[in-house]
Amino acid sequence: AISEARDKHERYIEALAVATALFGAFAIIWRALSTRDGTGLPSLLITLVFGGYYAISLFRKQCPSTRSKRWLRATLEVSSATLVTVVNTWSTPEFGLTSAAHYTYFLAIATSSLRLDPMVSLYATGLAITSHLGMYLFLRFGPGLPDTLALHPALFSFRLAVMALTGLVGFLLAHTLREKTMKVATQTLEGERVRAAFGSYVDERVVQRVLSGTLSTGPERRSITVMFLDIRSFTSFSETRDPVEVFHSLHVALDAFSSEIQKQGGIVNKFLGDGLLALFGAPEPQEDHTRRAVRAAMNIAAEARRLSERGDFPGLNIGIGIHTGEAMVGNLGGARREYTAIGDVVNVAS
Repeated sequence: AISEARDKHERYIEALAVATALFGAFAIIWRALSTRDGTGLPSLLITLVFGGYYAISLFRKQCPSTRSKRWLRATLEVSSATLVTVVNTWSTPEFGLTSAAHYTYFLAIATSSLRLDPMVSLYATGLAITSHLGMYLFLRFGPGLPDTLALHPALFSFRLAVMALTGLVGFLLAHTLREKTMKVATQTLEGERVRAAFGSYVDERVVQRVLSGTLSTGPERRSITVMFLDIRSFTSFSETRDPVEVFHSLHVALDAFSSEIQKQGGIVNKFLGDGLLALFGAPEPQEDHTRRAVRAAMNIAAEARRLSERGDFPGLNIGIGIHTGEAMVGNLGGARREYTAIGDVVNVAS
């Protein structure tokens, strides 16, 4: 889940980097035409190379966001901002530190949080602050450079502080996004485990409503149709055969009967040795639950004849009881719960 989220976010970062490079190139060209200053050519080349790299990556087949790739790209994004700022100082040192290029530092720090790696966010922040501070100190106190930046320490300090705060927000955001993704993935995994563990024992629709929290935990009065199915003379059948053969025949028969019930929208509420109890109209309301139950019973009778004729269950004979009426449906039990139906309608069907 984390890998998929990172790969998806990396595409966002690539698109954002291409857009930034395009806007940056436009700004550089605009300034060069306005000021007739030829020093913008190196900045333009850096911007185009940066944007070209991300454009190629964006439009080719997606590559996994590996750890080394995340650190490398964070370095590239911050270093590109540093290179453009350094090149701008060739015009004047003051222009280098007051141009719009330094705003890309904040963008590089912010986008690093999308990689869901808090350490990468801290690294990008530290690299940006270190690079910008080192460049300022060199221009401010370097040998042979004019003292033109003496009036900017307060502004520069504020800029570094905002970088640090942006990095802190990015770190917290990366950490939060990662934890949220892990939580959702864990909940999904637990749901799949529950479904895998109990889906074969409880009807899938009951499991689904339990996982979604829509299954009523308290009793609910509802009009339903109850079906009881029993295999006739099963005791005498099992007395004359090997238990393995008996188990296999019973398994084949009940599985076929359950399938017919589920095809009609009913649920197999429980297996009763050589029979079963099925409900129609619960847990999901069904206006035609009676018709569904009768149709399922007719299909089961036909399936029983086929099983007997094919030899899967020789001499298979069944009895089916159906009744419709009001019942209380819901969960019974404390630590061990069971979704079932209670009422006279159940007794009559039995």
